[in-house]
Amino acid sequence: MNPGPIRTMTRKKALSYSLLFFCGSLLSFISSANACTPVLYAFRHAEDLNGPPTVLTPVGMAHANLYVEMITAFELSKNYCPVGSVYSVNPVKPGGEKGTTNPYFTARPLANVVMNLNPIIEVDNKPIDEFLETSNIGAIHFREVMIDKVAAGSSVAIFWTSQGLHNLGEAIAPGTDIPGCSVPPPVRPECEDPKPPRNAAYIFEYNGSGSFVAPGKPDQNIQCFNWANFRAPGDMSSTKYYCGNASNPNLGPSDHPIEDKYLYKLHGRICDTSDLKPVTEPGYYGYCESPASP
Repeated sequence: MNPGPIRTMTRKKALSYSLLFFCGSLLSFISSANACTPVLYAFRHAEDLNGPPTVLTPVGMAHANLYVEMITAFELSKNYCPVGSVYSVNPVKPGGEKGTTNPYFTARPLANVVMNLNPIIEVDNKPIDEFLETSNIGAIHFREVMIDKVAAGSSVAIFWTSQGLHNLGEAIAPGTDIPGCSVPPPVRPECEDPKPPRNAAYIFEYNGSGSFVAPGKPDQNIQCFNWANFRAPGDMSSTKYYCGNASNPNLGPSDHPIEDKYLYKLHGRICDTSDLKPVTEPGYYGYCESPASP
């Protein structure tokens, strides 16, 4: 299944990220004697243009390329097991009509590095839909499949739609408080606002006993970047990663976009919002610090 072309990361970044992921996976393997913790990561797709068709913007494609370094750095800091499987909402809906391609394209750079394959978009030969009951996979069975994956000692990354993330969270750990829709369209009056922020990072730890533990709060962990809309264009050289809040979750808003010529300088980290340094500018939780990116 090949929904279409995607802008690939530069050769330099691809080699750097592959090396970083290899080193991270090697260290995680070595630390397995200390029982690394398998987790399930759930992400909203990257920045896009409304369609039809919907497509990732250049910033969105750069964002998608960052998941290798973000996840690798985070798993090393938390002793989480390396990602072994990458899943995405299927670009084709269960009924055969075209769906959104954005989760697939956001997941693909990570899947290519982790699995040397494209993202997994089916379970039991059934297309994965943003609403699992619609796809006839069902929440319970999907959770069982995910538990089988993490119980084998590796983590899982899943890329989803904003509307369906609430449904996905409920499937993984019932009671999880993630914004979004609880039921498929058209019965979804609660879906318009709020939506899961673009920089959300919902992380479910496997408890070793057949279930996942939901994050303590929806914004416990978020994606943060060495870019901020209050900084001068191209000022992206520090090791500070700025964490936008729910009112400012996107990279490159229309009034202050990241220029294409600076996208090669973009890096990111997943950070804990309870351990950030403050900033005075509005729209940000704060920033975290990390060693320089490759």
